[in-house]
Amino acid sequence: MDIEEKFRIIEGYFTRLDAQRKATGKPLHEGTAHGIWGPTHMLDAYELFLRMRLDGRGPFVDLGSGDGRIALLAALFTESCGFEGDKSLSAIADQAKRALQGRMPELGRCVLVHGDYATADLSRFGVLFTFADHPWDPGFEKMLAERCRGVLLSYNNIFLPKTLPKGRTYWIQQIPIVSYHLNVPEGDLFSRA
Repeated sequence: MDIEEKFRIIEGYFTRLDAQRKATGKPLHEGTAHGIWGPTHMLDAYELFLRMRLDGRGPFVDLGSGDGRIALLAALFTESCGFEGDKSLSAIADQAKRALQGRMPELGRCVLVHGDYATADLSRFGVLFTFADHPWDPGFEKMLAERCRGVLLSYNNIFLPKTLPKGRTYWIQQIPIVSYHLNVPEGDLFSRA
């Protein structure tokens, strides 16, 4: 099975999950004790990961991973992790991993953590991904600037870091993805050979 077929299986699983939520009257965007959850469009992330060659950039982390869809998708390319503070969303992510891993053993390299990413050691990750739902904490930005190496990718441009040096904005499916290079020279994410 090639990577596109695997993507379609993961996408299909979450498309069905989203349809079930809607059918029971649950919104796709909802407030939690840790912020507003809303799913990242999977095709956007898949195209981004293909174009940037995620497999050659080191471990990936999704900061606020919700139901786990992007962290699981990233595991098709590299070691991945997802941090989610909401217990019910973490449980949905765990269930998704269990349901999908039998057909895609590489999903075993995805670690789903029920916890606060702001207190975690993120220094080992080469790609940090976020779909921020609130203004950035200056202390968290400072920690990223001091301890992390790699690239931070902000899906959409609603809430962006204020103190990190902004890199290029890439457009995937008409959605801006803003890059921040953390202690590495800025480069074009898509020019790697």
